[in-house]
Amino acid sequence: MLDEPTNHLSLTLVSELEEALHTACGAIVVASHDRWLQQRWNGPTLNLHDGRRSA
Repeated sequence: MLDEPTNHLSLTLVSELEEALHTACGAIVVASHDRWLQQRWNGPTLNLHDGRRSA
């Protein structure tokens, strides 16, 4: 589980982290407000708002 993994990272490190996440085996849970990461994420997503599932 990664909670805001891209906070305070350079763009280079964020890119390297994204690459590592795409090649990792197993389940990955990422909680992030990072729009760049959200837009580039190619896995399933679950969006929550006030503790409830949202579109």
